[in-house]
Amino acid sequence: MSIRTSIALVSVLVIMLGAPRVSGQTPASATNTGAAVGMAVQRLQDDFGVSGFFTSPAFFGGNARVTVAGGAAWYPYGRTSSGDQDWVPFGHTRIVAESGHRLGQAPLRLYGFGGVILAFLPQRLSDDLLSVGGVGGFGFEFFAPTNSGSAPVSYFIELGGVGSGARATNEPGRPVLLNGFLIQSGVRFYP
Repeated sequence: MSIRTSIALVSVLVIMLGAPRVSGQTPASATNTGAAVGMAVQRLQDDFGVSGFFTSPAFFGGNARVTVAGGAAWYPYGRTSSGDQDWVPFGHTRIVAESGHRLGQAPLRLYGFGGVILAFLPQRLSDDLLSVGGVGGFGFEFFAPTNSGSAPVSYFIELGGVGSGARATNEPGRPVLLNGFLIQSGVRFYP
């Protein structure tokens, strides 16, 4: 990252942290602490995926939550019986704990997360139908400012890593699955 880019990012954060409160807004720490549902798109190593999730209400003073998610991912290097490249779908689910907080009056929450991920592999990929691994990283949740201070929708970006013993044992070269960089982006709805 260049020095100019770093300075620009720090400037944006300083502006956001020093942003004045919207008239009638409640303190940021008192908002968006309830249960949430959402959806996300992700890249799990080389595998593209989509998921839906439920996040618990915040506990431990609003600093911790638990998220349960599940969805589908596609292994992009599968081979058909004729040898053509094909995307092979598989299921995944995860349970993670989050810890973090909002930054003052800024519409931003920073958090770290970690937990367990399960992959449900089809026979076409592996003779091992279930693989257990770990997932962890950090996230940025952005809230739309409202006059009430309680934005019903937020957008998030998560960066981290995923690791498992999963291998596509029925594919040439027995490639690994779900081992590497994780990036996820999505939306949370606070009912």
